[in-house]
Amino acid sequence: MKKKILSALLATTLAMSIASAEQPKAAEYREIMSSGSYYIEYESDYGKQILAVGNGKRMSFTRQNKNALGGLSFLPLVGIISLFTNESVPVPNTLYTDGKYYNFDTKKKGLVATETELNDPNLNPRQGWDKIKHNLHFAEPFTVFAPNEPFNKMLHYKTPQFVESGEEKIKDKSFKFDKYVSAEKSLSGANIYEKIYKFYYNEKGDLSQIRTFYKVAGKSEEKTGEIKVKKITKELPANVFEIPKGYKVYGAGLGDMNDLLDIPVLVEDYSK
Repeated sequence: MKKKILSALLATTLAMSIASAEQPKAAEYREIMSSGSYYIEYESDYGKQILAVGNGKRMSFTRQNKNALGGLSFLPLVGIISLFTNESVPVPNTLYTDGKYYNFDTKKKGLVATETELNDPNLNPRQGWDKIKHNLHFAEPFTVFAPNEPFNKMLHYKTPQFVESGEEKIKDKSFKFDKYVSAEKSLSGANIYEKIYKFYYNEKGDLSQIRTFYKVAGKSEEKTGEIKVKKITKELPANVFEIPKGYKVYGAGLGDMNDLLDIPVLVEDYSK
């Protein structure tokens, strides 16, 4: 009788330990994204997002979906599909290098500002500088794999905590998942709301998609977004941090006469 009880307890303990363990690939992704050198590519409701990080530099690329945000384009349209293919020429969105932030458009034109200039009260608000640090950061759920990412604090991102793992069917396909939660608490310690993230792994064990949910205390959770994960790797494409030929880079508008007359000052020329 005692042996049966002991066996049942061991089986229960084993099942609980399995259910409370992250998927094997999670540790690899955490090592990659916490290393300070990585390439991540994924597709969200806003289109394809690409971010390369290494040697203290960061370069982002974006392809905006036509139907995103009701057809309104708040993000730059660029013609990159993947840096690992020859399908199109990579076009930059935002670059950080050597203490400078570059903001590019699709007409071979860029703007550059230093950290000090970004904090200048005269900085031209029409030039889109408020989006720079968001462009240079991955989507919030990926903080699971990079809890010490310096941009997390800049954007007030909290690291979601692992809760449980399980298995779920999506469109007749079975996926193992890990669930993470980031909670906002009241002064008394009670949950005001929760951000819930479910990371789904395919049959090969690779991260396939992430679904995000929002739950207010006392109410049922609501799905708020979905991300399809394409790549998370240490391999950086060649010359990924270089400004492509053909670009002219102008100084940020700081309220001087050139800015008022809309005559930007050319500071870097890659067109020759």
